[in-house]
Amino acid sequence: MSDLGRYRKLYTRIWRHPGFVGLTDAEKVVAIYVLTGPQSNRLGLYVFSIATAAEDLGSVPETLKKRLTTVCQTLGWLFDARARVVYVPSFFKWNVPENPNVLRGSLKDLSEIPPCGLIDAFAGNIETLPETLHQTFLEGLRQRLPQGSPNQYQDPDQDQKQGQKQKHALRAVAERGGKKSGNLPDLDSRVIRKARDLRNGTPRDADVEYLIDGLQEICRAELAIEVTRSQAIAALAHSQQEHTA
Repeated sequence: MSDLGRYRKLYTRIWRHPGFVGLTDAEKVVAIYVLTGPQSNRLGLYVFSIATAAEDLGSVPETLKKRLTTVCQTLGWLFDARARVVYVPSFFKWNVPENPNVLRGSLKDLSEIPPCGLIDAFAGNIETLPETLHQTFLEGLRQRLPQGSPNQYQDPDQDQKQGQKQKHALRAVAERGGKKSGNLPDLDSRVIRKARDLRNGTPRDADVEYLIDGLQEICRAELAIEVTRSQAIAALAHSQQEHTA
């Protein structure tokens, strides 16, 4: 990649973003690092090492991870801790590829991303691109993600179907957990609220395992409590019922 390809845009209006304004100074630095740091790429979807970020920012991994969790929750960004991938859904809104060829080149960065649910979220976020680039985007996905799901854009009801699919998956996982333990665990109201916030800020086609891991991490970082897998599943299933009620 040329030196020109390493430049990132940072709009001054971010300093007036309601969520950004509410972050601490240290969290704001993390947010800017996510947008412009040396780990970023041309897609806003890239491998993100907590250890590397902590070293770059003069912090420690545990502190950096907590700050990143807060930033993602506040700004609607996504982080898959297991795959170590971060995704900024609004990236193309502020970094519009100049032409189809630039977009084709940017999509080459997909080869560096390990398989994870955030790739599906990226593939389904076509509305952030100008309509003139939609076809190039879809063609690029078919080339770079032969096992992906670019055909979903042909179905106008796909978003609803993905929501139902996720709902059924959560219900199935919750029922399996209930059968093993005899019943579902009691739910802390704070955990349910965090599950609801996570659901509202996550694409409907997000992987269920990503949601479970994400809720556990959020509760650990923001509530200072340890949530078991079965508790996370139950809270997410409960929030899903509220979401579709």
